[in-house]
Amino acid sequence: MIPRKRIDIGWVDLAGGMFGCVRPGDAAGLCVRLEAAWDSRASLACLSVRSGFDALLATLNLPRGSAVLMSAVNIADMARIIEAHGLVAVPVDVDMNTLQVTPAALTRAHAQAPGARACLIAHLFGARMPLREIADFCNKNKLLLLEDCAQAYTGDGWRGAPQADVSMFSFGPVKPATALGGAMLSFRDAALCARVRECMVAWPVQSRASYFRRLLKYWAFAPFAYRGSYGVLVAICGLAGVSHDAFV
Repeated sequence: MIPRKRIDIGWVDLAGGMFGCVRPGDAAGLCVRLEAAWDSRASLACLSVRSGFDALLATLNLPRGSAVLMSAVNIADMARIIEAHGLVAVPVDVDMNTLQVTPAALTRAHAQAPGARACLIAHLFGARMPLREIADFCNKNKLLLLEDCAQAYTGDGWRGAPQADVSMFSFGPVKPATALGGAMLSFRDAALCARVRECMVAWPVQSRASYFRRLLKYWAFAPFAYRGSYGVLVAICGLAGVSHDAFV
């Protein structure tokens, strides 16, 4: 039986995270050090890419009805966030042979939404899409270029395309090198980063207890990420009349 997912985090990291939750310390100072170490560009630590994207759109305060071009293969929440700000999500076709957005596809989408103000490009399934031509298109049409790198991080030092105005990285449970949550946003414009940070100041902060519970949950799940133990879990669920898919 092949496990549904093997969480990409080690026992030592899980234990270190739990210890960090109970050890006294300055969480704000830790974020400052993390942001400084992340990228030479201005960076911002967030709860998730979605929360960072929400804060970014709140800060930009684009006119209601403005369009945001976005690669058509994306998670539904990103479109929901765009619409929650009174904006219109306009899909841009993805070449299914390369998983890339082409300038021609951008041109077609932009023709349907001449009032577009931003372009959101998602790198898919570990691939990294070249953005030079897309950046040229965005510069020509005065579009803010945002890249969602949630699926493209591999721990090799890559921090997004230098042409992007904002690069967004996620470290949720299904991501490589996961931290079981959290995100990093890098900005070409340090002033914009500071404004987004100011927007988030009034937001509630994730508690240590909440993150400790998350670590504990994945600590309990980690032993079942192997074929033998996962097969035992499936057998137990079968005997109990419970769907193992629903349980996982």
